[in-house]
Amino acid sequence: MSDLGNKEIFAKNLKYYMELNNKDRNDICRDLKFPYTTFAEWYNGNIYPRIDKIEMIADYFGIKKSDLIERKEKKDKFGTSVVSIPILGTVKAGYNYLAQENWIGSIDVETSLVGDGKDFIALKIHGDSMSPVLIEDDIVIVKKQNDFENGDIVVAIINGSEATIKKGKKSENSILLQPLNTNYEPLIFTYDEMKTIPVIIVGVVKQLKRDFWFKTKKEIYVTHCDTVHKSHKQTLLKVNVLLLYKKIPLFSIVYLKKILKMEVFLWKM
Repeated sequence: MSDLGNKEIFAKNLKYYMELNNKDRNDICRDLKFPYTTFAEWYNGNIYPRIDKIEMIADYFGIKKSDLIERKEKKDKFGTSVVSIPILGTVKAGYNYLAQENWIGSIDVETSLVGDGKDFIALKIHGDSMSPVLIEDDIVIVKKQNDFENGDIVVAIINGSEATIKKGKKSENSILLQPLNTNYEPLIFTYDEMKTIPVIIVGVVKQLKRDFWFKTKKEIYVTHCDTVHKSHKQTLLKVNVLLLYKKIPLFSIVYLKKILKMEVFLWKM
């Protein structure tokens, strides 16, 4: 059955894009000159708007009309439920880095990890301070939060500059932001310095997305590698593998290393 005309789906999608873009009802009514009471009826799922109004809202958010009127649930090629979240070009203090104009794309992530995706963002890695775990152009899935546990890979804004990604550790009087590349020095801040500099924690890395492709003598192809950060003590590595063009179950990267007899870096927290 078509979702067109479904008030509840429209209201749910509308709320999703409003929250994603940090807009409230007053913002949209002011910018698009909608009567507040009418928009409130759309927002609460009581009335379905005319198609021209839906098009205005879609243009406002820079999305398609179908993003507002169709169910968001979708599945990847393996049948896993996924949701699209934005990839941000920059995370920096002093402006709304979640704004639509800062998006450089989107990526599908498993709903089992991110739910509806509203509390998560994706960032593209720049530089080599976290290599060999995180390398240039990797994409990390980040949960938006202002605190972390020891061993988490954190996203922090230091003194208003662009965000940095480091391994975090707390002590009684300070925090340490540790690069994994030994060519870089760790950053240490007292809790007083975190307030005065300031140092702001904006998220914790939960997943690494990296695409690569190679061929071995056994004609085994690796098409995608996910590094899923479960906790500061445990990391799950999995690889989607095709053998002689036939799908086989997910192998652990340790087992893949054995059957291919190749070096694979294992992330040990």
